[in-house]
Amino acid sequence: AKEDKVKNETTWVRGALHIWKEPIPGREYIIGVDSAEGQGEESDNSCFEVIDQLTCEQVAEFYSNTCPIHTFTQILAMVAKTYETALVIAESQGPGLAVLSKLEHDFHYENIYSTMQGKKESTGIKTTKSNRPLFLETLHTRLINKSIIVKSKRFVKELGTFIYNKQTKRAEAEKGYHDDAIMAMSLALYAKEERSRNLPTGYNGMEEMR
Repeated sequence: AKEDKVKNETTWVRGALHIWKEPIPGREYIIGVDSAEGQGEESDNSCFEVIDQLTCEQVAEFYSNTCPIHTFTQILAMVAKTYETALVIAESQGPGLAVLSKLEHDFHYENIYSTMQGKKESTGIKTTKSNRPLFLETLHTRLINKSIIVKSKRFVKELGTFIYNKQTKRAEAEKGYHDDAIMAMSLALYAKEERSRNLPTGYNGMEEMR
């Protein structure tokens, strides 16, 4: 959402938060988060993607490059609680560190994806040269197999400008474009795959409704 100061009042331009399907009681949801500083203009977007863990359907999305980190985290916490206390997966680096800290301590949210750092459990996940391709491959496989239900035009637009850069030798957005929704969705799908691996042998409920 875009913030404008008018007579010392804050107004929000509609459109940052899109909701396509309301939460279903008892269903599990996952939220992938890609955080930015909220500097506006051509800067990166703070984005989160909400998917239904059972059907792999995109049910909600937030996308804005003007939303301050505290406000973004507040919206994230509100949406996560609304979607059955969804599992939130976010990067534990850059602006993501501030989002995770505020999510835990300011908004007392507990269902956050965590990883092991040595013998210590740490909230969030670090994106590295080795695991970034793995996140993106999870999304790529879903798109090829048509086993994901996409609703967002903003997400589709990013896919159209996402290329393999021969100079940097990695998949990324073309110069002047963004991949925030792509990374947020990739994290959500990665967390879904991780959860699926931990299901009891013979359980197929995750795939029934696809």
